Amino acid sequence: MKLGVEGSCLGRTQRTGVDTYTHNLILNLAIIAPDMAINIAYFRFFTKPSVNLGFNTSNIHQYRVWSIPGKLYGILFKYFIAPPIDVLSGARGDVYLFPNFARWPLFFRSRSIVVIHDLAYLNAPQYVPPRLRAYLNKFVPRAISNSQMVLAVSETTKQDLITSYGIDPAKIMVASNAVDHSIFYPRKKSDIHGAKQDYGIEGKYIMFTGTIEPRKNIQGVLRAYQALPDKMRNEYSLVLTGGKGWMDGEITDLITSLRQTGTKVIQTGYVALKDLPALYSGASIFVYPSFYEGFGLPVIEAMACGVPVITSNISSLPEAAGGAGILVDPTNDQAIADAIEIVLADPKRAAAMSAKGIKHSKKFDWAISAAHALEAIMAVRDSR
Repeated sequence: MKLGVEGSCLGRTQRTGVDTYTHNLILNLAIIAPDMAINIAYFRFFTKPSVNLGFNTSNIHQYRVWSIPGKLYGILFKYFIAPPIDVLSGARGDVYLFPNFARWPLFFRSRSIVVIHDLAYLNAPQYVPPRLRAYLNKFVPRAISNSQMVLAVSETTKQDLITSYGIDPAKIMVASNAVDHSIFYPRKKSDIHGAKQDYGIEGKYIMFTGTIEPRKNIQGVLRAYQALPDKMRNEYSLVLTGGKGWMDGEITDLITSLRQTGTKVIQTGYVALKDLPALYSGASIFVYPSFYEGFGLPVIEAMACGVPVITSNISSLPEAAGGAGILVDPTNDQAIADAIEIVLADPKRAAAMSAKGIKHSKKFDWAISAAHALEAIMAVRDSR
C-alpha cells in the first residue's frame, strides 16, 4: 500500500503544533506499518538546496516540488487553479493524507483524509487573523466534503466538527496529539542549568510556552503574575517562551509596561526542541490559560517533564489535563493568580501534581495515535 502525504508544513526550523503533529504521526506510522510506502510531497524551489525532512526509515520517501514555490502554489489553490499535487510532485498514494486543514487537488483516484486541528476560526474568531479566518471558512468545509475521513486531534475537536458541520460521527476518527517520551521527561539539574544559561534565565521561574498571539491569553498570564504577592514575584520570574505570532501589539505593550515597573518578565523567543524539555523541567509551575485550543499540546509536554500545570477549564484543555492539573477560568486573572500562589506556597501539593502529571502524560503516546490513524487509513482504502 502507498500513503501520499501533503508535507508542506515539514522541514521548517521553527515547528508549530501542526508541524509537530505531522512529523510524529508520519514517523510512527512508518514504524508500525513497515510495509506501507509513505510518499511525502513538499515544496523546495529549485533556487534553494534540498532538505532532509528528518525521517530516516526506509519506507518514507521524499518528493520535492522544485518547479514552483510553496507560497505561489498556495495562491493558485485559493483561486482554484493549482495543479494536482500528486502530478506536480510525483508522490502518489492509494490514500492521501492532508494534515493541515485543506485538501489539495489530486489527479489520480486517491481517496483522502484531512486532519482538523481546531475550529478556532468558528469558535474563537476574534483571535484568528481575518485572512486566515476567511481561508479556513472557505476551504475546511470543502476539505471535509471531498475527503472520505476526517482525523481530529481530540474528542473535543470531534464534537466541535459534529456540532458545527453536522458530520456523521462515523466519518471522524480521533488521532490525538501526543508526547515523544524519549524527548519529554524530567531532566537533570545540569541540563536545566545549561538551558537556563543559554536563554538568560536565573533563579526560580513560572513558565508559559506558545506562539505570542491573543488566543493564548498571555495578557492574562502577565496580569496574574503581576497580582502575585511581592515576595513571590521577587522569588519567581515569569518566562514566556515562543515565537512571534500575530495581533501581538497589546501583548508587547503590556510586557514593556511591566518591565518598566521592575517586573521580572523574560522573553526567550522560539525555543529549540532540544532545549524545551530542560526549560519545562526547570520551571516551578507551568501556566497555560488559553482561551481556546483544539488540544493543548504544551500541557502534556510540561506534565511529562514533571511540572505542575495550571490551564483553562474550557475547550479541549480539561481533556488534555485529565484531572492532573488545576483548571481555572481563563477570563479571571485573579483565579489564575490564586492557583499559582496555592501551588507555589505548597511544595507537597506541587510534588503530588508533578507525579500525577507524569503518570497522566503516559496516556498520550504517538504510537497509539498512529495506530488510530492507520485504522482510518485502512478503512478509507477498503471503502467503496
